[in-house]
Amino acid sequence: MCPAGSAGDQHVLTPNRQMTARPIAIAALVLLSACNGNSPLDTVDQERLSRAPGPNGLEQRLTLAVDPEGFRDPVYHTLLVTSDIVNTGTAPVQVTTRVCLFFESDVQISAEADRYEPLMTCGAVQARNELPPGESVGPMEVRYRIRSGPGVYTVRVRQALDPAFSAEASFRIP
Repeated sequence: MCPAGSAGDQHVLTPNRQMTARPIAIAALVLLSACNGNSPLDTVDQERLSRAPGPNGLEQRLTLAVDPEGFRDPVYHTLLVTSDIVNTGTAPVQVTTRVCLFFESDVQISAEADRYEPLMTCGAVQARNELPPGESVGPMEVRYRIRSGPGVYTVRVRQALDPAFSAEASFRIP
């Protein structure tokens, strides 16, 4: 036991200090439990990039983001797929691509998923362009609410219509 007025008295919680310390301790525990990585919607693979070569120096680039910031659902995992067609060659290439909205036949996904898009209007859904070297068409996005359980799934997207080719990438639901 420490004598009165000694350094040991600094650590004794008076009733007023206890009332302040308890809410702070509870808040700290709540924050720690929220940050410990045990959320049922916690994801390890936040974003993935996949590249698929096409003819004449064209390349399709898919970026997959599971539960991206600003696009989260409190119950389901969400998937945001972004696609670009890039001319990686040294000469201009004539290419017809989707430019506003993917058709159902343009996207295949192995997970049980519901597609949803923001309300949009399109002047055209495809366009033919001469794509100079280093330039791209896109980005285009498609969004899904994933109903499947944990596992690894794939998504295949066709943005280029002529010459036609597609890209495939995998994503993980923890």
